[in-house]
Amino acid sequence: MKMKICAFIIICVLFYSYSYAQGSKELKFGLGADDIHSVYPWESTDKITDAVIINIYEGLTSLSPKGSNVEPCLAERWEASKDFTEWTFYLRKNVKFHNGETFTADHVIESFKIGGFQFGKVSKIDDYKIRIVLSEAKPALPITLANLDYFISAKATIEGFNKDKIPTQVFGTGPFKFKSWERGKRIVLDKNDAYWGEKAKLDRVIFIPFSENEALLKALLTGAIDITDGIVSQNIAAIRQSKSLLFKSEVSLNYAYMVMNNKRKPFDNVKVRQAIAYAINKKELINKYFLGGQAGMSAKSCMPPAMFGFYKDLPDYEFNPAKAKQLLKEAGYPAGFQASLTPAGAVRPYMPDPLGIANSIKAQLKQVGIDLTIKPAKSWSDFLSITLIKMDYDIALLGWIADTADPYDFLHDPLSGESIGKYNASGWSNKEFDSLLNLANSEPLRSVQYYHRAQLIFHDEVPQIPLFHAYQIAAWREGVSGFILHPLGYVILKKVWVK
Repeated sequence: MKMKICAFIIICVLFYSYSYAQGSKELKFGLGADDIHSVYPWESTDKITDAVIINIYEGLTSLSPKGSNVEPCLAERWEASKDFTEWTFYLRKNVKFHNGETFTADHVIESFKIGGFQFGKVSKIDDYKIRIVLSEAKPALPITLANLDYFISAKATIEGFNKDKIPTQVFGTGPFKFKSWERGKRIVLDKNDAYWGEKAKLDRVIFIPFSENEALLKALLTGAIDITDGIVSQNIAAIRQSKSLLFKSEVSLNYAYMVMNNKRKPFDNVKVRQAIAYAINKKELINKYFLGGQAGMSAKSCMPPAMFGFYKDLPDYEFNPAKAKQLLKEAGYPAGFQASLTPAGAVRPYMPDPLGIANSIKAQLKQVGIDLTIKPAKSWSDFLSITLIKMDYDIALLGWIADTADPYDFLHDPLSGESIGKYNASGWSNKEFDSLLNLANSEPLRSVQYYHRAQLIFHDEVPQIPLFHAYQIAAWREGVSGFILHPLGYVILKKVWVK
């Protein structure tokens, strides 16, 4: 009897130790914006929204934790023809959506359709095999398919969206299931116990949005949230002083820029755009908003330095107010002009103080005769609508974080002519630029040459003014384990737990 009691006590102790090691089953994640934009992958336009979506849905492929390799996900493997125009993807079997639907090729075809797949024709070979025939070679197709636009949704999700767009039928195959969305307050995800792969360690994740960064910092310091990747540079000192918080920063594939509405006067004049570029003192902005370079670096190209194809010898527009005034005179604006400036609609890693940065730029441009009125958006969603969809602005502060490690994807969406009205806020379109991107995409051995030439065109035309590349920063409370900073800014919570 004593031996049985001892054995029982040992089992209880071991079970308690295991449970303690696994820790709390709930994680509160702070989002650095007033809310997410959508719960549908094909509607996501920002990393705040991506943080939720990437834990609900999955694609045929995924990117490794370091972002450098493409890995199988809902497709177990794939094959390509020698010229990279025909691909066959072999789908994973025995995968269930959160509503019980069985994943098949039909889901891929419907999801690609609503996601706007535009590279070629997708057809079903059988329930677990699809063929993609491209209009032109695309060696990086598996990387592109890791983009959230091509994540796979249940039929009920697509049907529900097409019917009433009310987010009640939100079903993916990911490690977490959508539970609820109380707009502006919280988004709740629960563990998917039927997940096909390694199951999540957490039972529940609660995403809590914060429209003010100081409120986000206070929530982290007081324990109202457990973790956030919405930390801005001016709050790093307070986090480092806290004994209960851990902090980490890494290079990330992002890009902050000042975009001008090329469809409006006077920004349709390239000399005006060049003048503004010469009037911006990036060093002053880096010192003030990125801890003198500890939290970010100045940008000179439309690509981050860590991305394949970056042109390191690309010239920059050095701060030169005299040159700016001369160009304005040549453009027919010797006395300058008036315009509005719309700051980013939320604090972002690449834009730590949107209103502050906007006011600093206003002061800089005032020195060359350009009088700006700061015109903030009402919300993050309103900002995206004003800049990306309606294009109802003069100048705006925007940013871009890579969805994949493919430079074509990074440049195509914010700068190509066919992206106007969706991601290209400038309205700028250059046929040679677009052609060079397509050549780089189809001729991988010469892609660097094409990307360099495209960046030179961008530099000369300057539809956007490169400002910063921010370092990726996250902070979490002691006891949170398993979180990895992804170079693409992905918030992957499957392996996270709280002691």
